[in-house]
Amino acid sequence: MDAPPHSTIGTLIALAGGHDSDEAEQRRFRWRQCTAELVPKTERTQPSPQHRTDGFAVRPTPLSREEKNAAIKAETDRQLTATPVGTLILYSDGGAEGNGANGHHGASGFGVCVTRKTRRWATDCNPKVLDEYFGPVVCDAADPYWLGARRGTNNTGELNGLATCLLHLKHDGGHDPAVICYDSTYAARTTDGTWEAKSNHEAVRITRELFETEHTRRAGGIKLVHVKGHSGDVGNDWADSRVQDGKGPGPYSRIKLTRKETATEKSRRILAIASATPLHRGMPISADPNPGTISLDEITRLLAAACSKQ
Repeated sequence: MDAPPHSTIGTLIALAGGHDSDEAEQRRFRWRQCTAELVPKTERTQPSPQHRTDGFAVRPTPLSREEKNAAIKAETDRQLTATPVGTLILYSDGGAEGNGANGHHGASGFGVCVTRKTRRWATDCNPKVLDEYFGPVVCDAADPYWLGARRGTNNTGELNGLATCLLHLKHDGGHDPAVICYDSTYAARTTDGTWEAKSNHEAVRITRELFETEHTRRAGGIKLVHVKGHSGDVGNDWADSRVQDGKGPGPYSRIKLTRKETATEKSRRILAIASATPLHRGMPISADPNPGTISLDEITRLLAAACSKQ
């Protein structure tokens, strides 16, 4: 092994550093890096050291929660701003009441908001919504709306939301670039294959196959972008509000795994969207004493308006 340049044995020993000062620890660290690099990469059992860990090393101050959230938002904004005008931006969310805590498994659902980036688009403005999906996490494999879940949990709700985004893109059939904004790292990483699932295998398999197939088919590809949940992000909040509708009694706006929806099914979906809780939508509320409902006349008007845009 070649030693670092030196004139005497004493100099060589000094180059190896020590523990008595910051300068000595720095020399010791450089020596460790030098010797580690002498080992062929194919024979290394651990990577070359990149950071000092001694008592003299200056450690970065941990970020506060607010600083971490601000950093996540800045990165989300950066990635979305970099996408071209015309990109489809879909927001996905899911959740479950209780999520199994103390044995409690309550209502579970997913929500999706489909938008398109326009020339006047901005990260803090209300998006141009093209479509919305919401429904419960279906756990019956015989149900035509089943997406692989065996139990309604936060994770299966998030996976079903991503699967629905991918089904929308598949049935859309276009080639515009697409971005899916998620707030569940678990769902995203198991979908893109970065993580291997330890549970929810069928839901992960279905979602991953949808992702791989559509990402390959769509000329613009699909990008997964992390957005911090419950952070005031307009699109994520919109999708979250649809999760609550998905946990409710219905009607629901959803699409089947096995085939494209029919005209009748699409009309029913539009009715479901129109009759859902008008959170974030600016929908006129009827005089019905039951809050959150819309009159039949209003639903008919909204349905006619939606159909005229198709």
